Amino acid sequence: MKIQFIGTGSAFCLKNYHANAIISEQGKNMLMDAGSDVRFSLSENGLTYKDIDAVYITHFHTDHIGGLEYLAFNSYFDKVKSKIKLFIHESFIDTLWNNSLKAGLGMIFNGTLTLDDFFEVIPLKDTFIWESLSFKLIPTFHVSGIRDVLPVYGLFIDGHQSIYFTGDTRYVPQHLESVYQKAQVIIHDAETSSEKSVIHAHYEDITHLKPEIKCKTYLWHYHDNVSDNFEFWQKKATDNGFRGFLRKGDVLHF
Repeated sequence: MKIQFIGTGSAFCLKNYHANAIISEQGKNMLMDAGSDVRFSLSENGLTYKDIDAVYITHFHTDHIGGLEYLAFNSYFDKVKSKIKLFIHESFIDTLWNNSLKAGLGMIFNGTLTLDDFFEVIPLKDTFIWESLSFKLIPTFHVSGIRDVLPVYGLFIDGHQSIYFTGDTRYVPQHLESVYQKAQVIIHDAETSSEKSVIHAHYEDITHLKPEIKCKTYLWHYHDNVSDNFEFWQKKATDNGFRGFLRKGDVLHF
């Protein structure tokens, strides 16, 4: 298995593309989230929509779903390419279409379309298998309103090694402790802004994770201040016991 980090930045970064990754196994590519930068981040890595066989969506923010229209239209009008598989929690499907995608994708010159016209939609509950890899959806806490919660499902990959993508998450170590312990590698949300947003795990907070957790943890979804002074931040992270910050274009092999 190979994981290629086509972007590692936060939602409003200008220099590092959105935190999206490609999981490759047996010659197939699954995109983990498709942010609005995705056509550029794919291109910079020598890829296009044609190279994407599947996509998994963690939640609804635009740095995670904003590129779905690019994938949808391009693959729809490409008569050679088969539909991209869309792995998505079953509770997300109607909201994704009705609140996010329908306005742009719902009508073309020859009629109206639905999500199923663009993607092979695969509703998920807790687990799924793709290309011999086993995946488990891990719910976490991100944004909460007075009445509503924006759900996020990170991914635990059980393959050649066990890998945990937190997705966008607050600093909730008690909630995630058992997953942290089980994973051999962790890809963790790491906010690096001067002010804490509360909805992301801030770097200063995750430095308090246990040493046995930090030593297997890579950091991404960070702000442009890391890109501006990467060597400083990388040394800071490794000195604090982390494996370090990921850069766009980095590849991990398992």
